[in-house]
Amino acid sequence: QRRALHFAWHFIESKSRRDSELSARIAILGAGISGTTLFRGLPSLGFSEVYLYESLPNTLSLQSNSNHRMIHPNYNTWPIQMNYGSTTSLPFSKWYAAGANEVLETLSDEFDSYIEESDLAHRIQTEFEATGLELISSGSSAGSRLKLTFGNGVSWDHFDYVVSCLGFEPEEDLFGRSNAGYWDNDNFDQEKQNNRKKTKVIAGGGDGAVIDFARLIWNEK
Repeated sequence: QRRALHFAWHFIESKSRRDSELSARIAILGAGISGTTLFRGLPSLGFSEVYLYESLPNTLSLQSNSNHRMIHPNYNTWPIQMNYGSTTSLPFSKWYAAGANEVLETLSDEFDSYIEESDLAHRIQTEFEATGLELISSGSSAGSRLKLTFGNGVSWDHFDYVVSCLGFEPEEDLFGRSNAGYWDNDNFDQEKQNNRKKTKVIAGGGDGAVIDFARLIWNEK
């Protein structure tokens, strides 16, 4: 969310704020937390032609079943800042530390209310997967410069700017098999209870690996 709002602010700062710039057509790909935040952030700064596209049937759905993941709005400020307050300090889309599915429900309810009040439902398209992006003109001349293609190529539209908020695809193991994603319900806790004597291996040293390591040792005690 912070990155999306920082992007929106720096984007407006890089423009002249002329009417021609503020009426630029902007496409946002991905209606997760980042994409929906940016969809609200850009209009709040004056952009009037912002559109949101999502390949899934619903917006804000990735973490809907992630009751095994707790998320906190300020732990990622460590060690630069020591702010561990349990709520965000954002201009909108605020939430408290909780399970990911609970946070997503809060954000989804607020986003739905915003869309209804702002009458912007016509600018959101679900089950629209972007499959191609083509530069059709360059330079500072007026007019759309990018052709964005969806699905099988039959549907397309022109935009001045396209912003990708797609995140990461599921990882594959050494044999090319897809692994459960970070937000997928992995039944990890139940597996630990049934196989407490088995050796567990955590591969990786990123934040996801550290969190799963903590989940293991916490339950082993």
